[in-house]
Amino acid sequence: MNNCIISKQIYFNFNKAAALFEKKTKVKIVVVQWFAGI
Repeated sequence: MNNCIISKQIYFNFNKAAALFEKKTKVKIVVVQWFAGI
């Protein structure tokens, strides 16, 4: 039971980190495209 809760928490944190990283990467790509467009 405890293991299940812990793994769920890790999975949730990993998803949150992945979403944050994806957001930052998208922002970087947009900035690069914006500079390339100038």
